Amino acid sequence: MSKDDGGSAFPANTSVVRKEYLSGPAGGLSKREWYAGQALVGLSTFTPDSDLGGIGRSAPAIAETAFQLAAAMLRAGGGE
Repeated sequence: MSKDDGGSAFPANTSVVRKEYLSGPAGGLSKREWYAGQALVGLSTFTPDSDLGGIGRSAPAIAETAFQLAAAMLRAGGGE
């Protein structure tokens, strides 16, 4: 995972877990992907009548907002 993604959300200890059982170079989701997924859960709690705080109801707009929130969380945490 690149530094821009905050590194691995769930790094694996390769001295305990065999490398062939890991997916990808770091063994899982990046922090950016994890944070975006968590933001998506929160965004999904709005009622059907809501415009999600002005972002609209389209899937691309909701996904983009989730990743914007993830980027903000990475910046707030210093990328860690």
